Amino acid sequence: MRTHLRLSVAGLLLAALAQTGCSGGCGEAPAPESDKTISTSGGSSGGGGSSGRAVGFGKKPARPAKAGAEKTAAKDAAKAPAAPTGPVFEELGAASYPEKVIKASAAVLVVGYTPACAACREAMPAFQKLSQDAAGKVAVYRLNLYDAQALRQLPAGITASPLPALAYYENGLALAQRQGLPFARRKSGDRLENPADYEARLRRWLGQALELKNLNLPEPR
Repeated sequence: MRTHLRLSVAGLLLAALAQTGCSGGCGEAPAPESDKTISTSGGSSGGGGSSGRAVGFGKKPARPAKAGAEKTAAKDAAKAPAAPTGPVFEELGAASYPEKVIKASAAVLVVGYTPACAACREAMPAFQKLSQDAAGKVAVYRLNLYDAQALRQLPAGITASPLPALAYYENGLALAQRQGLPFARRKSGDRLENPADYEARLRRWLGQALELKNLNLPEPR
């Protein structure tokens, strides 16, 4: 009799639990293999189900946004010609010439000179100003051709005289070159042209020559 009563009470309790839900101990029927899930967080403290997000075995999780576009943009920026940097009218040597000129992606003007060249000394202030004016567009360097190894760095055909020797590069390729300037300081009787006037004329010519990438332009009027 007591055994029968205990079984009846147990049956009533099980029926009540089935109607109200379990408090953490009852299990669930296993899901089919294709529907199995993995919970990404711990189970809930009140119910029998998981409150976390589930990811199905048969479904691929959403991929995060690729960084490929950012990497491509960075590579394109690296390939773009960089604005010349460094000291204004920097002195080059045979060792630094390939890195600064041949491997450069920016436009470069090389001014070959020697310390004994009077025409070079007169033109140097104009080249100095040009280097400042063209900063960020064209890198202007000077190369002492007294060094035979430095002279060999310039394009074929350029010799040690007349000077200054000019060579214009883009992406490491020599696009224009010349020896000597298109004009010297003007003479008026026994007097030479004012240095500032000569510098102004030379700067105008250099600006036009670089803009047109032509170092054989006539003297500007």
